[in-house]
Amino acid sequence: MSELSLENVILPVGITVIFIIILNLYNTYGSRALGIKFTGAKDHSWKMVYESDKSFRCNICDLLLINVDTYYCDCCGLCADTPCVKKANKKFTCKETYVENEGPMKHRYVKGNLPEGSECEVCEEECVDDLKCIWCLRTVHNSCQQMLGDVCDFGKYKKYILPPNNVILTKKRTRVSTIVKYFYFTEPPWANNWTPLFVLANCTSGNMMGSLVLSHFRTILNPLQVIDLSEKSPSIIADWLLVLPGSAKPIIVVAGGDGTVAWVLSELKKIKLNKVPPVSIIPLGTGNDLSRVLGWGKEEPQPFSTKSIINNISKADVVNLDRWMVNLKNRSRLSRHKSSCLMYNYLSIGVDALVTLDFHNTRKSRFYIYSNRIINKLLYLIFGTQQVMERQCKGLEQYIELYLDGHLIKLPELESIVVLNIPSWGAGVYLWPLGLEDDEIEDIGKQSMDDGKLEVVAISSSFHIAQLQVGLSEPHRLGQASDVKIIVKKKTAMQIDGEPWMQQPCDIHIKLDGQALMLKNTSDEENDRAEQQMNENSYLQAMHPLSTL
Repeated sequence: MSELSLENVILPVGITVIFIIILNLYNTYGSRALGIKFTGAKDHSWKMVYESDKSFRCNICDLLLINVDTYYCDCCGLCADTPCVKKANKKFTCKETYVENEGPMKHRYVKGNLPEGSECEVCEEECVDDLKCIWCLRTVHNSCQQMLGDVCDFGKYKKYILPPNNVILTKKRTRVSTIVKYFYFTEPPWANNWTPLFVLANCTSGNMMGSLVLSHFRTILNPLQVIDLSEKSPSIIADWLLVLPGSAKPIIVVAGGDGTVAWVLSELKKIKLNKVPPVSIIPLGTGNDLSRVLGWGKEEPQPFSTKSIINNISKADVVNLDRWMVNLKNRSRLSRHKSSCLMYNYLSIGVDALVTLDFHNTRKSRFYIYSNRIINKLLYLIFGTQQVMERQCKGLEQYIELYLDGHLIKLPELESIVVLNIPSWGAGVYLWPLGLEDDEIEDIGKQSMDDGKLEVVAISSSFHIAQLQVGLSEPHRLGQASDVKIIVKKKTAMQIDGEPWMQQPCDIHIKLDGQALMLKNTSDEENDRAEQQMNENSYLQAMHPLSTL
């Protein structure tokens, strides 16, 4: 019976997955732009344009680029066809990260390929094949250029920029053959209102949306401020923050999922600063529970607008987020190995972690050839349905001891234990207050991400998770505590902030380890959208416990 049920589910789902892969591969090569690094390009950040409503003109040979491979630099806006890319690298320099000349910054113009509707800063007439400054983003006619003046004030986004004329490069010889370069920063004229942004994203994350995010911000910011986490560790932020002048009020913008955000927050904790900068989120990929709680939504904004994101960041409130140290000590006599990690969202042991682990293993497989949110949901559907049938975590309560503030808790029949720091779990389920009235919530204790307390719940099965997703059931609430200890007596799946693994028998001790600073979106439009997203009950939610991830 179970085999028949699995066939009835997996066969149509598998056919659907294959169809979606083919459809999306077709759509990818018909999309407006796909980020590709041109081999051999050293000076510019080249991307290939596959199809666009806009026509481009080569900045080298001046040909109108129609039905030919077109490349553009997402830093400076330079355009070229394939034969001219290497010539462009030699002839034109890209955005400078620093300049050696002292004095005010001068405009850096690139000709043509202007945004639709561009107007001359001087005469306010339409600009078509004219000039644009790559720093202040102003457009101007060739004939009006002298009237605009030479000095660039970096435009309306200047408070977020590290001006290259305020970036000082020094060199230090550490060995006879080794010279190390160091940067430090000086104050710009607007130091009293200086909030430099540092944007971090993984180019491979979120169906390649990470690459799009970085491209958009490279257009506005100094390239030093835009960091690809697939190439560099977030620890590089420490280098920049430690040498910023005291007047700077930096903000970190992380584009990614819960795991990426937790990674960056953990790196920021290592920096010995008097004041650690707050972190804003651009959600990519799946899950994004912390982003939901902070009002940034469940997925990347569509259409993507850098202007809208910066506007929301400028109005956001700074809030505290509890940070928890999770210490794990193996119970094996052969190995008393200890390890530790930080938790910001939630920790879980059991069936939900197992489903997440199966998905992550599939995503790492060489057969996982295309990343897509719908495909990811269908994969969760398959693995969740498998656990409904097989129940590999059944009877988990027999192999777990739970202590809340030193008190042993009697456990019901369960297949998962979840320790919550934030309200959202499982891609938008507000687990702790689920199914309760306001006065009942007062009785069990309100949940807050900055109160120094954790909420612990039990989940009886994979099917129970499906019921929680659509609001047809409640979790087994085990209590609140500031000190949580869990003894795990058998090998089982475990996850922290969306990062799963198979855990050997161990003792787990969770205790408070300070707080992180976050930015909470206060935009009414975004909050209304986030609330609507949290309340949607889709068909996939009803079918599978974690289908919305």
